Amino acid sequence: MRESWAVVTGASSGIGKEYARVLAKTGIHCVLVARREEQLKGLAAELSRDHGINCVIIVKDLSDRSSAQEIYAECSRLGLHVDYLINNAGAGVFEYFNQADLGSIEKMLELNVMAPTILTKLFLQDMIPRGRGYVQFVASIASYLPTPLYAGYGASKAYDRHFATSLNYELRGTGVHCSVINPGFTATEFFEAAGQKNSWSQRLQMMSAKRCAEIAFWSLKKNKASVMAGPLNWFTAHVLCRITPVRLQAWLLQDDLVRSNKIERKR
Repeated sequence: MRESWAVVTGASSGIGKEYARVLAKTGIHCVLVARREEQLKGLAAELSRDHGINCVIIVKDLSDRSSAQEIYAECSRLGLHVDYLINNAGAGVFEYFNQADLGSIEKMLELNVMAPTILTKLFLQDMIPRGRGYVQFVASIASYLPTPLYAGYGASKAYDRHFATSLNYELRGTGVHCSVINPGFTATEFFEAAGQKNSWSQRLQMMSAKRCAEIAFWSLKKNKASVMAGPLNWFTAHVLCRITPVRLQAWLLQDDLVRSNKIERKR
């Protein structure tokens, strides 16, 4: 019986790291992808020791357009049967859009939009003929909300959510399934990397990366097209956002971030 492999992007920390642990517990071998080699080596050693699985490390920056092709080429060279593609890697740019660095915005869009799109396109060409496979996008509750000070990030996650949901229907009857998990505020390095301090309301809603990964894997195996991580986030996206005017949502979110981070708009 052939071995089943999963490609997990952004595996060096946060949801990606916990997702790899969830996969390893079920006996799925892992291709761990991220920029930080030492963290990947440590995780690979842990998974192999604790669960007896094999791990392959691929050190890549997915904001580089060529990285997706190189990851697929390496998996093909090694003859890995990739049955799971977890498009987890992502980042945000926290700033008034007109003041944000253009290079940072471009890298974010490459990472959040182009990399998962290209990886999905490449791995589907193997999954569909085999009649087996799972693809999952990690989007965000931000895909449901206006996201001032994270305008580009929120838009990129809306792309991920809509793309994955549409692909789920396209793939019906092929044996391949696509889903999207929408985390809310999660205890990862995301906010620190974006340069944002968490407000009291964000800290109140914070979910562990481990719990988020468990929900994500459950939703993938249940063939759920789109799942919100946690009941509070579900209530926010599907109830509060429907009854609250968009302008009020945007004002509340921006005011919370401006106050907690003491941001000033440059004139």
